[in-house]
Amino acid sequence: MLPATTTAMPMASSSPPALLVAEQVQRNRRAWLLQVLLVTTVLALLGLLLGVLLALLAGGGAAWPGIGLGVGLAAAVLLTNLVPGLGEQLALQRVAASLSDPERQPRLHNLAEGLCQKAGLPVPRLYLVDSATANAFAVGRDPAHSAIVVTGGLLDVLNRVELEGVVAHELAHIRSRGARLASATVVLGGLPGLLRERGGGGARAAAAALLAPLAPPLLRLGAQPRRLLDADQSAAYLTRYPPGLASALRKLTATAGPLPGRPGLDHLWTVAPEPAIPGTPPTHPPLDERVDALREL
Repeated sequence: MLPATTTAMPMASSSPPALLVAEQVQRNRRAWLLQVLLVTTVLALLGLLLGVLLALLAGGGAAWPGIGLGVGLAAAVLLTNLVPGLGEQLALQRVAASLSDPERQPRLHNLAEGLCQKAGLPVPRLYLVDSATANAFAVGRDPAHSAIVVTGGLLDVLNRVELEGVVAHELAHIRSRGARLASATVVLGGLPGLLRERGGGGARAAAAALLAPLAPPLLRLGAQPRRLLDADQSAAYLTRYPPGLASALRKLTATAGPLPGRPGLDHLWTVAPEPAIPGTPPTHPPLDERVDALREL
């Protein structure tokens, strides 16, 4: 049985936490830049194509292609700067998250504050989702503008060291900028579906059709299973007690069930809420792989 409080333990790995975080930040930054490059290239080409079509329809007008290219590039800059914040708001809205009350959930707030102090991070906003399923996720633009979302079921089924492990896991996403990447993916990976949901006639339907081939590579960049292993490792260093997170992962996987916002938010959750939808790339590594990696620390 796990102890009621966290117990420090030596870590077998020789990688110092500062180096570990730097590697994870670089990995997430590269994935983010690839997303930006992909979106910019596609929107620039669409703008150029639109400019060429306008030039043909206007019977000339050599300036139109350049104008179209400029509009496409401006749209890409605007979109890539806005999507992390938009993804955060969209995720919170889809799961109907409400701000957690420190007086009603003191254990959650105390753990978050203690871990943030240890990690040198500002305390993120803490949200609660009314769901019996145990799970959590982190979203946000950067460490100063971030949020951790937990379900009511998570607070019910986890003991203190297990909850500490999960909160540390989500803080690891924030510190490594993985939360920014995942938040942006909520919008970029789901943009065609969002356009279809909004309706509005042929223009949005045409845009959704044009952007549909872009969604799978954006999802693969922003929802790589490796990011969960990275966050598990960082969380173990932060808590100094890998068995706490390992035990939490087992409980979360054993009690996994339906959660709101599916399928566009599946990649955010600490464990996959349900089996992957056929034809979609995996977003989470197998439980055994995660537990074995924690056991080796």
